[in-house]
Amino acid sequence: MPDKTSPQPSRGVRPLPMPLWLQGVIESCAAALMGIAGLAVLLIGMWLFGAWANMDLLAVGQLAGVLWLAGQGTPVALTVPQPGTEEIMSGTLWFLPLGLTAILLYLTTRVGHRLARASEARKLWQALIPAVLAYGLFAFGLSSLISVERIHVPPAGVLAPLGIFGLGIVLGVRRHYGSWRFLGTEAIGTWMSARSQQVRWMLSFLASMVKAATVGILAAVASAAVLTVVLIGVQWAPITEVYQRLGTGIWGGLALTLLQAALLPNLVLWVLSWMTGIGFSLGTGSLIAPAGTILGPQPAIPLLAAIPPESSLADTWWVLLIPVACGIVAGVWLFRDGENHVEDWITQRVGHPIVAPALATLTTGVILAAIVAVVMMLVWWLSSGSWGFGKFDEVGPTAWLSGLTLGGEVGVGAMLGYVLAPLVDAPLYSSTKDQTQPTVTSGSADPD
Repeated sequence: MPDKTSPQPSRGVRPLPMPLWLQGVIESCAAALMGIAGLAVLLIGMWLFGAWANMDLLAVGQLAGVLWLAGQGTPVALTVPQPGTEEIMSGTLWFLPLGLTAILLYLTTRVGHRLARASEARKLWQALIPAVLAYGLFAFGLSSLISVERIHVPPAGVLAPLGIFGLGIVLGVRRHYGSWRFLGTEAIGTWMSARSQQVRWMLSFLASMVKAATVGILAAVASAAVLTVVLIGVQWAPITEVYQRLGTGIWGGLALTLLQAALLPNLVLWVLSWMTGIGFSLGTGSLIAPAGTILGPQPAIPLLAAIPPESSLADTWWVLLIPVACGIVAGVWLFRDGENHVEDWITQRVGHPIVAPALATLTTGVILAAIVAVVMMLVWWLSSGSWGFGKFDEVGPTAWLSGLTLGGEVGVGAMLGYVLAPLVDAPLYSSTKDQTQPTVTSGSADPD
């Protein structure tokens, strides 16, 4: 029988919590491993079913590492000998498959959320700093492993994954706290409250303009997404033909489709550039635009077969009106928001019943167009890049030209929407007013 006098373990004692620095390291490494493991599974699945027959398993693993780094903005220098010749092709792969980037960003967002939930706000840095260092070391170690004779990753290139990781951490912490208070936004609000009324009006106006520009951009991107789906449906026969030529089989085709999903957001943005009239390129010397298409040999990517081989402005002129329509939506939203204090300021100083509204509408449209142009220049720059070799050293739209064009089209539409908004809202306002007006009955009438 056990000795009753011997000390018994207490059931109420809880194990010691994991140190914050260790949890940060584990969470960041887990996110990195999940991302590269998913890529490796897809690529190995394609390899097992016949893709890349001239590659061994180690080379497929290196390709997964290249995609993981490239998906976070790391430039990768590639050197490939030409078959049958002594010529060697070299180039730099710098291209963000935005679908893959979004998945990797989501994994890092989970890290920030979990670390914020596991620690107090004043001790959060104890988990975040080791997490960032561990993620950077993982990226550096991976770049060293895959850097062989034909692949080279510059040491400074590992800073790009740290940028994605840092953004994900901030978004994850924001998700936990439900606000941006941890970034000091309360101090900004206090500063705004202490300013004059004119400054507060101006800041409210700028915030409203940013929201209206966001409405216009989201409407344009949604329209481009719908048009992309239509193009894929119309060009389904050429797409399936590319699948058949590749001969990857059912499971290999499924893996290839999942990999192409990483490229789909880029294609949507390229279609949006096509809708502006500027178009995009798939290699040096090529152009895909509503006015005409110039295409050379293309890589065997089934999704790219959705691009129509021919186009003419006589058949596609209507797509140029879509960004203007999105601007009209943004203009109506801005009018209903009721924060256009620049219009009040111009009306007070000009006073003319025709010139003042016209000048205010023009100013509003120009400011909104500038915001849309700057944002979309950055977005299109991220969606384009280089595939590394030969003519494919330039793919995607010309960011600055497409951004300026879309900004101008949305700005014109916003001015139209802002002018038409009172006409649209007038029937709604009168109907609401009639419904809320009290009804006077004969019994309650004034006897006098």
